[in-house]
Amino acid sequence: MFKRVELSHGKKLVVVIPKIMIPDVIYSCHDDTFGGHLGIKKTMLKIKERFFWPKMTNDITQYVKTCMECQTKKAELLPKAGLLQPIEV
Repeated sequence: MFKRVELSHGKKLVVVIPKIMIPDVIYSCHDDTFGGHLGIKKTMLKIKERFFWPKMTNDITQYVKTCMECQTKKAELLPKAGLLQPIEV
């Protein structure tokens, strides 16, 4: 079954996924070797290009937020370092 969705570059037909396959689709687009542990927005865009299911935004957001690898390897947002000062000899 297909659904016509509106994407940024126009309308497209995407595959409607049954509930039982949702975890597999999210895994393949987020955790798999080709997934790359992208953030919520990029994972969402990647999945929306190909698939549809009801409440997919909530499912994807929850999955990425609970991904242990993403949480442990996410870089901290640190403030910019101050200006360099000359050292007195």
